[in-house]
Amino acid sequence: MKKIIRNKIAIISCAVLIVSAYFITGVLVFAGKQYNVINTQNLEEAVRTLKTWTPADVFTNAAAAEQWAAHFINSEENILYRITLVGKNGQVLFDTDMDSSVMGNHLDRPEFQDAVKKGTGTALRRSATLGQVQIYAAIAIEDS
Repeated sequence: MKKIIRNKIAIISCAVLIVSAYFITGVLVFAGKQYNVINTQNLEEAVRTLKTWTPADVFTNAAAAEQWAAHFINSEENILYRITLVGKNGQVLFDTDMDSSVMGNHLDRPEFQDAVKKGTGTALRRSATLGQVQIYAAIAIEDS
């Protein structure tokens, strides 16, 4: 009789453990997705604000762009935001982190395509440069 009770307790314990593991995994997956959604929305709003407060000469003058980009680097020279200015043809005009002349064309990037079509775009994708998943946001800037 004790053996039967012991077996039932073991089976119930295993079942509870398995259900708990699935539940915790589900919660973590959901939380991770929500985290990405919220960060994407925040980044898109930051890009809109950045567009509003960026002086017009940043888009036409490389020296002004570099001086402006210095606001996004903290005292330890760590980039707080990486900002890349891309021409309509996808050519990188300026980047806060890399030499724009060695960067590939951005025409096929999903966030760039959405920005061209809809005014803004976001994407959660693996960075070719960093090799890790990053959140990207783009906004179209109309100029002469």
